[in-house]
Amino acid sequence: MANITLNIEGDLNIYVSEEDGQPDSLYLDGGNSFPETLRIHLEADGEDAESKAEVIYAIPGAAAISMTLHEALTLALNNGGADSLELMPVSGIFIAFNSDDVIIDQSGDCYLAGPSIIFALEDGEIVSLDEEDRKLINKVLEDGTAELTNGAEIRCVFGL
Repeated sequence: MANITLNIEGDLNIYVSEEDGQPDSLYLDGGNSFPETLRIHLEADGEDAESKAEVIYAIPGAAAISMTLHEALTLALNNGGADSLELMPVSGIFIAFNSDDVIIDQSGDCYLAGPSIIFALEDGEIVSLDEEDRKLINKVLEDGTAELTNGAEIRCVFGL
């Protein structure tokens, strides 16, 4: 078996290579602000330039962490995956997340309650975030973090 295609509501395709059984591609479907589908190719050993690109892995209510794309995707795949992509309010910066982690409140505002990967995209390739971008992203995440209450439960979320 060369590849397996998994479709969850048509949003996510993971191709498993024959050699090691590990996912080698991740497809993220864009939302309203980014209608394209982005394919991220994963090298098993993380040796290609894109896998080594520095990104941010962020969980609402916790400090954002800089790491390689390969490390961030490994964490994401172990925590429910990522199937959606949105443009952040920072030029050329995108946020990938699991659509199951999106909460919509009564007024229609959307919030992200799960982990996300934040990265820069240039000419269709993921590139390392520079220091200025990381500072700006951390500011956006801080300013966009909120607490949602449901009875006694309080959840930290990012505004989308």
